[in-house]
Formats: sequence, C-alpha cells, structure tokens
Amino acid sequence: MSREESDEGGIYVPPIVYTLANLVMTVAFIVAGLSLAYLLYGVFIGLGGFSSWDAPKQKIMMGNIALATKALTYGLGAASLGLAVSLWFEEIAGYALLIGAALLGLGLPMLGDASSLGVAKALAAFPQAALVPGGVGLVLVIRDIITKFGRAIQRRGTEMDSSEATFGTGAKREAKPIRTSLIGKCWEGSYCRDWVRPHCPIYQKRDACWRIRRGCYCEQDIVSNASNKTQGGVQLEMAPASQLNYANPSSPGNAAPAKIFLTDAQKAERCRNCVIYNDHQSDKYKLIMPITIIATIALCVLISPWMRTAIQSSMTGIESIAAKLSFASSQESGVKLTRPSDGVLWALVGAFSLMIVSKALQIVEWCIFVKKI
Repeated sequence: MSREESDEGGIYVPPIVYTLANLVMTVAFIVAGLSLAYLLYGVFIGLGGFSSWDAPKQKIMMGNIALATKALTYGLGAASLGLAVSLWFEEIAGYALLIGAALLGLGLPMLGDASSLGVAKALAAFPQAALVPGGVGLVLVIRDIITKFGRAIQRRGTEMDSSEATFGTGAKREAKPIRTSLIGKCWEGSYCRDWVRPHCPIYQKRDACWRIRRGCYCEQDIVSNASNKTQGGVQLEMAPASQLNYANPSSPGNAAPAKIFLTDAQKAERCRNCVIYNDHQSDKYKLIMPITIIATIALCVLISPWMRTAIQSSMTGIESIAAKLSFASSQESGVKLTRPSDGVLWALVGAFSLMIVSKALQIVEWCIFVKKI
C-alpha cells in the first residue's frame, strides 16, 4: 500500500509505520518459518520413536515442541498484523491469509499420525497458530466487502465527469427534460441542448445516438444544420475539434470535407469516448446497482441450503483425501475434521453470500464503466 493510496482512502499513515510493519513482518515470518520447519520435521521424521524414549528425553522434547508452538503462534500473529498494515488496500491480502490459515489449521494436522503423543502435541500447534492469521484475514475480507459496497453506493450518487470523455470535453450540464423512458435517451440527458434538439435527426426519430452510432458530439454536420436553422447563428460549442471528428475531418484548403465511413467497431469506440454515452452509463448503473444487490441476495437466500450442504460435503471430501495422504497406519487413526455447529455453518453461508454480492457488484462496475456495455 502506498502513501498516495492511504491518502485516497482517507487515512494517512506516516511512512515510518510502513517501514516498521515490513520489518516486523519479515522478522516474524523468519521466526514462524523456522518454527514450522522444526515442527514438520518432528511430525514426519524426528518424533517417530517418541514412545520408546525415556521420560527425561520425552519431557525435553515436549518442552521444545511447546516453545516451537509459541514461536509459530506469535510469529504468524505478528507477521499477519504487519502484512495487514502493509497491504491494507490490497484485495487479495485477506483472502490469501484466510486460505493460508485454513491450510495450516485444517490441512497440516491431517497429514500426521496422531497416535503418538509427541506427534499429537506437534500437530496441535498448527490450529492454534492459524487463529490470528485467520482472524486478520477475515477482517481484511470484511473491509474489502464493505469498501466495495461503499464505492458502489458512492458511485451511484456521483455524476459523470465530462473531462473523462474525448467527445464533449468541457460540456456543461443542463436541466434534464421530462423522460419518456426509465433510462433516458441522448436527447433526454443533461448534455443535449434545447436549440439543437428540434433539428436533430436522432430526436426526430425518438431514437438514441448510441444505437444508430452518430450524434451531435461526434458529427459536426448535425450541429451545423441546427445552427443554420436557428436565428442568430449559435456558436458550435458542441461539435468536436476537426482532428477528433472521425466522420467529417476537415480537408486542406477550401475543399469540402471528405466523408469517411467507419466500421461498427470504430463507431462503438467513438460512443465509449462520448460524454453523452458515459452519462447514459452512469444512469444505467444507478438503475442496475440496486437491482443487482437485491437479485443477488435473493439468489443467495434461495441457494443457502445448498451452500450449507456443500460446506459439509467439502469437509467430508477433505477428510477422504487427507486419509489417503496421511502417514497414519490406518484411515481410522484420527483424520477427522471437527464439525461446526449450525450457527457456524449459517455464519459461513452468510460470509460466502456477502462475497458473492461483492463480486456481483464488481462485475457490474466492470461491465458498465470499463467495458461500457
């Protein structure tokens, strides 16, 4: 996360904080990595003969395992907090921490033979060490979801900035006329001029300029004809500069403008860079955004029983795979996941539903404001 990004997010954090966070994160990851390597070595190799050792040696080893467990727990806790500070605005950070915590707390314990007391003690370190990274990851995921919701709502109330367009740059907004449709046509928007409207062929057809791929901000002849029919010779402030007028570029000398026929793809690209079409996209987003939220929530409610069953089935599948990969002597040696209560299951369903709604909004934003569909 850069200093500029923190300023845009409304939170200023001095650079020294990022430096300290990166230092803590680096040192903590080294400590946690060494502890993890020691515990894994013990689980798969070093503790194989634990039951045959004498009592003093077992006591020493149990103390070593306890120390390594603390180092792993505190190391991952400090590292995840440092990572959260350094990557607070990175969307992937929270999801990566959650996945890592799940693999550490649920995956690794199923690969060892818990019938040995020493191995069981080492395996118990992994779920304990996964608690803080999992909690920090959950906080980052919730922050990401809230940010997406907030941006969606904020963007819904924001008018399109005409400076973002190629055609119509600097155009002033005017009061919108009474609309005849839910999403207004070009001549029902804020960038259509009253003196042009009666003489505009698009208005006369009651069509939209982006449908027939020509309009007043990209073809000068529409505004010129309206100006000629208007008393007083209105200034052509709507027409683009000649170098931007793909349909009627100015020819050298006094020759008449040469007509250039554009492909549908070129016309579509011209629309994407027009202030009128971008204003239309903003209106479309204001309509689609609440519909998307309501429809996605309704869909999640509808499939919530299936999601609950899928979570339970996935845990059974993980158990089956882990049993085949386990170093235990038999499949009945403890390769079992603790089954969550109904409350936890429904909480997981709710968390997945929020993620689905968040991603749905992200897709809508991408379609409307990036691809400009």
